[in-house]
Amino acid sequence: DRVAMISTTVTFRARSAFREVAKVFGISEAEISEYSQYIPWTSAENLPHLAEKFPEARHLKFNDEPWKTIVNIAQKIAGFPRHLSIHPGGVVISPEPITNFTALEYAENKGLGLIITQPDMYPIEDLGLVKIDLLSQRSLAVVKDTMEKVRLMQRLRLSNESESLDSTRDEAKVFELKKG
Repeated sequence: DRVAMISTTVTFRARSAFREVAKVFGISEAEISEYSQYIPWTSAENLPHLAEKFPEARHLKFNDEPWKTIVNIAQKIAGFPRHLSIHPGGVVISPEPITNFTALEYAENKGLGLIITQPDMYPIEDLGLVKIDLLSQRSLAVVKDTMEKVRLMQRLRLSNESESLDSTRDEAKVFELKKG
């Protein structure tokens, strides 16, 4: 109850905005897919100018209706939140139950039962909670370096213990020789 994955807010981009608005207009999934496959991964704000900016989109008829209206509306929802998803490497740790700080929800993740925060990484930081980005190369390097130091310290400790055991045995042998 003190650890959760951090959410990320997925926003509308060109393809997703185009697809959702076209659905509202009753365009078939087949026709939407036919058009959207030529829409590059770009901001929805670029939709009216795709033919000028991206050669693969030159044949799209965005100046004809209903496409012109669909593109116009899709452009207006650019950057609006679409849904929450799981931040690929974000984990939050709390000194007490996380629900004392923020709302949680189950992520749609194929039945894995992951719990995510409703706020994404920026508001989580503002709450003063410990946020760890497991994908950050620095974080992974720190974990790796720490693990290596622990292994080294354990080897040294074991090595020192072995030496002290050997020393004790040697001292006992020396004592026996002196004794007798």
